[in-house]
Amino acid sequence: MILYSSFEERGYKVEAHIPENSSESLEFKISVYRGSSLVREERVQMDHEPFFGVDTEDRQRLNQETDRIMKELLD
Repeated sequence: MILYSSFEERGYKVEAHIPENSSESLEFKISVYRGSSLVREERVQMDHEPFFGVDTEDRQRLNQETDRIMKELLD
């Protein structure tokens, strides 16, 4: 998998990876770190292969899931 996006918020670093080729599962891998420790990892299904980038629907699903995860961690 290759890094698609990352951000930091209130001590957490979030990374989203996408499949590098069609032999990998069609899903995002979301990894959340606090410092150098992995505190959470989730997989989110994608509907479209990212040939020319991530599809708008898949990106929206990634954003929703990332928002949900961060809300749980920060509450």
